[in-house]
Amino acid sequence: MTAINLPHYKRKLNSLSKELYLEHGWELPDGLRDPLLKGPLNFTHAQWQQALRAKRDLREIKLAFIHAWQYSDSAKALNAALNEHGFLLARGDSHFFNLHLLDMVASL
Repeated sequence: MTAINLPHYKRKLNSLSKELYLEHGWELPDGLRDPLLKGPLNFTHAQWQQALRAKRDLREIKLAFIHAWQYSDSAKALNAALNEHGFLLARGDSHFFNLHLLDMVASL
């Protein structure tokens, strides 16, 4: 058995799916039309694995953070809103903040 290198296969499949949408006259999904328009509740495989280990639903975590961010007018208000959901906002490196939930850490 030999391994075959498939460079950029995800990009090729993405462009192929876009061509199929256009060829059949279907409406393109927002994330396929422009990657910046992808859904705010999408997450990476690593984030999903982290949420499984913490036994929390990642969509609920992201929604809690989005609501806290939208309705907070200061850093103290954001910290208080996140504390209500069981998160701890900690200062990380010089320009980053970390969001802690038990053993789960996410950079902001």
